[in-house]
Amino acid sequence: MRKQKRVIWSAVISIGFLLLSYCLTNLDFPISGEKALLYRFELVRNYLFPRECTVNDSILLIDVSFDKTPIKVTDEYEMPIGVIQITDRKKLLELLQELKRRDDYKYILLDVFFGQKGETSQDSALYATICSMDRIVVPCHSDEALADSSLIGKAGLADYTTTYKEGGFVKYPYMSDDGVSLPLRMYEHMTGRTIRKHWFIYTDGWRLVRKSIVLTFDINAKSAYNEDGEKVWHYLGADILGNEEENGLLYEIPELTKDKYIVIGALQGDDNHSTYIGSVSGTLINLNACFSLLHDHHVVSVTLVVIMFFAFFLLAYLTLARQDLRGLADDMTQKHNYRWRTRMMTLSALCSWVGYSLFLTILCILTYVFLGEVYEIFITSTMFYFLSLAVKYTDNFKKLSTIWKRKG
Repeated sequence: MRKQKRVIWSAVISIGFLLLSYCLTNLDFPISGEKALLYRFELVRNYLFPRECTVNDSILLIDVSFDKTPIKVTDEYEMPIGVIQITDRKKLLELLQELKRRDDYKYILLDVFFGQKGETSQDSALYATICSMDRIVVPCHSDEALADSSLIGKAGLADYTTTYKEGGFVKYPYMSDDGVSLPLRMYEHMTGRTIRKHWFIYTDGWRLVRKSIVLTFDINAKSAYNEDGEKVWHYLGADILGNEEENGLLYEIPELTKDKYIVIGALQGDDNHSTYIGSVSGTLINLNACFSLLHDHHVVSVTLVVIMFFAFFLLAYLTLARQDLRGLADDMTQKHNYRWRTRMMTLSALCSWVGYSLFLTILCILTYVFLGEVYEIFITSTMFYFLSLAVKYTDNFKKLSTIWKRKG
């Protein structure tokens, strides 16, 4: 193959692999081994840039893990079957009514699921308060109905997909066949933008975006206090509302909620999920997903596209050039040349599945550490290996055809 033709084909192949990578990124489910690989990438980044317990000053985290109340649960025939603990509706109602009165917050992420298991005397007033507030969103799930249909207008999906090999959280899908996610509903309401689907491409206005991304967990809170002993989150009953003897922060500090993103949810306990950085609460997963959208992390990075284009171009060019270089090696002088044999062995190693995987893995570590971007490696490496086999067998077929013609 002539050099000019090889360059053109390499560019075409590179564009094809970019489209493949984009489609793989938009998958709702993780590829096998993806979480383990991300964990190793995180070790490298954490060694270079240690991850700290950080929460933006514009965020007010409120933990409801210890604000529970027991309710009786019945089966489908209204027969009592036991008691479960749910978030205290009375405290939630008091908090939301005060926030509604002030109306000085940016947005409320109320990460408390209101399901149909059990009822309390405060439910009607609580649901009416939520529906009357403008800047608030609550979670729902595709496999469980909300307690009241009036909440549907404020609800967004808080689900993610796992596989039998990947049981933990890896990717956050913003859109699915079941509806719009909680972070996306909040994002669209705050910005007025809409993510639209065009066949297999997704756009946010004129920008190319992804519908599913790996979160970088820039908002990281694993305990109530950071390394400096400062409060990272506050407890709803003990800190925010207070008690009969002492007023809570909500009443002591008038500007506590001013221009704040107020996040209410269980930050510890049963709602924790296994991720590549360790155990993370579902509330923080939703919060990071929201801020990833607000910070345009869902937008396809031009820098990453350029890097990947040249990386794919290089692999494609070397794969296509490999057989031509082998043809030159037929010269006995070249066969006995040590440098030539070393180059051929290096090229052969690179143009193998292990070689492709190693190259793409090293590049992915660099893009993760410095850009916070990752891409799929296993399938991409496999496709490059198939390309290498196709080039090899095509070249062998041409040689056999030439021999047959000469004999004929």
